Amino acid sequence: MKNPSTTYSFFSQKDFNQLADNQQTDCISIYLPTHRAGKEVDEGHDKLTLKNCLQEISAHLSQYIHSEAAVEELLRPAKLLLEDVHFWRNQSDGLAIFISKGEMQHYTLPLQFKTYTYISNHFYLKPLIPFFNGDGNFYLLKLSQQEVSFFEVNRHRITEINVDDLVPETITELVDQDNKQKSLQSRSGQDSRNGALYHGQGSGKDDNNKDIEKFFRAVDDGLNHLISDKEAPLVLACLNQYYPIYKEITKCNNLYGEFIPGNPEEEDPMLLHEKAWLLMKGFFQQNRINKVKEFQNLLNSGKVSSETNDIICAAVEGRVDTLFIQVSNEIYGLYDKENRTLIIDQTKNGNVSLTNLAAVKGFTQGAEVYLVSSDEMPLKGSAMNAIFRY
Repeated sequence: MKNPSTTYSFFSQKDFNQLADNQQTDCISIYLPTHRAGKEVDEGHDKLTLKNCLQEISAHLSQYIHSEAAVEELLRPAKLLLEDVHFWRNQSDGLAIFISKGEMQHYTLPLQFKTYTYISNHFYLKPLIPFFNGDGNFYLLKLSQQEVSFFEVNRHRITEINVDDLVPETITELVDQDNKQKSLQSRSGQDSRNGALYHGQGSGKDDNNKDIEKFFRAVDDGLNHLISDKEAPLVLACLNQYYPIYKEITKCNNLYGEFIPGNPEEEDPMLLHEKAWLLMKGFFQQNRINKVKEFQNLLNSGKVSSETNDIICAAVEGRVDTLFIQVSNEIYGLYDKENRTLIIDQTKNGNVSLTNLAAVKGFTQGAEVYLVSSDEMPLKGSAMNAIFRY
């Protein structure tokens, strides 16, 4: 038999949708917390957690007329991870593994997971949704006289964009180019009308300010060719005195009103990422706050609900605009799509996660889905709240 394929890739919404479309017998979902470094990595704690999960799954599958050989073949790609030392030394905060017949995908993610296993005819994807919620998309410009770096950023990652040939790397480069051009013009007699220009006492500071402004204009002109999302904010990391200069000259309509102060040359991208997200976090979480207010304003209008049956039906049918799910509340049972009814049964055997069903169906059909604490629910303490499209 051909070896099962293993996919290593950055997690995207396309990946999420493909996992959601996978409907076959024995879809296995595994979530576990992981560590980036330290004693837990050195002593193999995360590897042991996965080993225990696989033993639990193997015992469960063996109860349902699966031969030992079939179970071993199904779980073999995941067991190979246990032997990969490099893999366990390159983790983030959480690991998600999805196994089906002949295939396995795993994703190392900056999300905190509780250890959890799930076996059904579909994957359990609800814990992944926060990866896409309020994650934000914005640009970060690291700007000094001697360095220009440009990044695409969201809550979970920072990606540098190549700006070569579009912006001057340093102010020295720009000034040297200008001086060379002026020298050539002077030699060719093109500036003979004006004669030579000499700077008197006190003019050096003014010239330096003009050079900085010209440098920033050149940088800004180059960036405008790179910015594809014209609605995304642009955050500046620079010295205090540079922000008002750049604000004055930029053609970017979405320069953020606050910036990261200090000399960015001394900051590595990961630290800048932390500072940038701390600055932008409130901006991107405002939408959830607005949706909570909208839900509360629509009470008794028929456009919102906290009834599990109504919400799951609407999610499956694509009628949910916004869905809030209490993160610690798991509802198991069976959903009858034809009769639009559900049976609540909190025993896991033979039942599916109805909260996962609502979350995945809603999210893949364009709903905003938020996993929140009980106190953050629009109706405090409820399991699900939804705003309907119609």
